[in-house]
Amino acid sequence: MSAPSFESTSGTFAFAQQQFENAYNKAVGDKDKLDKELERYKKIAYVLKGLAVFGGLLITSGFLRRYDQIVGFAISVAVAYDAFVSNHKRVMSRATASAVFRSLLSSIQSKHTDALELLLPLKSTPEFEPRAVQVLGDLRRLIEKTSEDITTALEKTDLEALKTLAVETTEKH
Repeated sequence: MSAPSFESTSGTFAFAQQQFENAYNKAVGDKDKLDKELERYKKIAYVLKGLAVFGGLLITSGFLRRYDQIVGFAISVAVAYDAFVSNHKRVMSRATASAVFRSLLSSIQSKHTDALELLLPLKSTPEFEPRAVQVLGDLRRLIEKTSEDITTALEKTDLEALKTLAVETTEKH
């Protein structure tokens, strides 16, 4: 997915267009990276959940009684691992962030198209370039602000997950 673009020849416009494209392409790259992380965390979640559910069914069924202790231990390890690495929290935060990125990119494309429809009749007038530069700047700022908000939210979630690893607390009541 490449950044939408206007066409003009001025240095100011070219700079604004390049800055917009850089921000847009960075957001696409960040979303793609996030989607890869999400897929990795989801795979882990499905394996852990499958182990817990099917292990529980195996124990409950009594089908392989002599392996109940091993299966029970594996279930405990799966549950402990999930809690220890906060996998569920990471899946949820990355799924939310991915959806916000997807919505942002769709919104930017739509706003860009709407602006282009309004600006095209002005293409041969002196009004075109300043308006186009303004639109590109507004869209770039929206991308940068939303991307920063997403990054901040993910960092906050990751820090909260790290807090769960504390063995002792330093809070005084």
